[in-house]
Amino acid sequence: MRRRQPGSTARTFTDDLIATAADGHPADLVHVGSVAGHALYPNWSVYSATKAAVAHLTRNLRAELGPRNVRVKNVEPGVTLTELGTDMRDTQMSATLSGMRTALHPLAAEDLAEAIAHAVAAPPHVNIAELVVVPVQQG
Repeated sequence: MRRRQPGSTARTFTDDLIATAADGHPADLVHVGSVAGHALYPNWSVYSATKAAVAHLTRNLRAELGPRNVRVKNVEPGVTLTELGTDMRDTQMSATLSGMRTALHPLAAEDLAEAIAHAVAAPPHVNIAELVVVPVQQG
């Protein structure tokens, strides 16, 4: 009987990651969460809770898959230019998000791609388990 793996992303890729690691190659499962998972953002409680869940899922998967040489990591970006907010019905929240993005130089997708590339390029026995990536002005 095949063991069922938790988490939809993990469930999809776990067998291949374990096989890759067993062959002696680096195997990385990378989740992208948000700094909202551990920071306070009034009126963003549901969004923040989902990002906290990503962080906790990642830590648990790291405990489960790490002993099998699969590196599991969570990259948590700060203010980033994404599609987030394009379908917001709450005009005040949309304005708040827009204001955050114009108040500083937000991250771009390329910034996160570079950070992830750095994390997965670590030596095979090293796991950059949690990586917070924020615009300098965000602190």
